[in-house]
Amino acid sequence: MLQKILIFFEGKFALISHEKPFMKFLTIPFLSLSSFFLLSSCATLQDFASIKKPDLSISSVNITDVSLSDIELTFDVDIDNPNQVAVNLASYNFDFLIDGNSFVKGDQPLTSEIKSATTSVIQIPVRFTFEELYNTFTSIKDKDETPYN
Repeated sequence: MLQKILIFFEGKFALISHEKPFMKFLTIPFLSLSSFFLLSSCATLQDFASIKKPDLSISSVNITDVSLSDIELTFDVDIDNPNQVAVNLASYNFDFLIDGNSFVKGDQPLTSEIKSATTSVIQIPVRFTFEELYNTFTSIKDKDETPYN
């Protein structure tokens, strides 16, 4: 007896036909497994479609080092991950601009995991020279407003 099976796999339809009677016993498990993988793939795609950007906020700032020429501040940054998937943070970089000029920037490797559906804290050390601070604040002292980003 000739049997034909239409399956959907990797975005394509395929027609399988066979004549062996023992294939009847393989047809149901094969279709069940195919359906399982197809449905689980759809669920995974829905999870990826609903991923949101984590929210960042500075919770505290501490002076961690001072010398005659510079100061180091460490920022505790809260990262609120609303997703059901953890995020591995391999590095970060930043460039804080005041009045269109780079005020402070950095690039640092970091190995940290931001757990799913929780808030995690990372520490970001930032070093300023007193000359940079002086130049930045004297350039904006006579302005009522100063753009930053």
